[in-house]
Amino acid sequence: MAYAVTNNKNSLSFISKDSQQLGLQCPNYASLESTNSGKVLEITEDQFISLQKGIKQFTYDGSTITLVDNTLNFPQNEQSLIDLINFHKEVIDQALIKHKNNAFGIELNSFKTVLENIDTSSITYPMTKSLMQYCLDNDNDIISVLQMI
Repeated sequence: MAYAVTNNKNSLSFISKDSQQLGLQCPNYASLESTNSGKVLEITEDQFISLQKGIKQFTYDGSTITLVDNTLNFPQNEQSLIDLINFHKEVIDQALIKHKNNAFGIELNSFKTVLENIDTSSITYPMTKSLMQYCLDNDNDIISVLQMI
């Protein structure tokens, strides 16, 4: 089971692929509701993947989770892809401060390596898919910014 974690205003804070990752991302997740800090919501694997890939946006009204289509902007040229990759690497570096010595840190480092090894000069622009979909299409596991807490 995957999870979506909201803040106390029902906005999405982060997603987790399973309970192990949830425990690493937020060790005190069990106390979120009792302290009115947020909620841990079970989501399906399909919902998780659509959020992870950025093709859906999350809304929660306090009782119902709704995912709506997200308008994606694909990189139009090599520099915009390089900028996007660098953004993801910066977010990974921030997440690694917290996760450098745990299993999630290993996943973060693996994804950072995937990003560093993308040959941006070999890609046809404008891209017709997202960076996340490009990585998946090349048999790489991905980690969404929504997971990097």
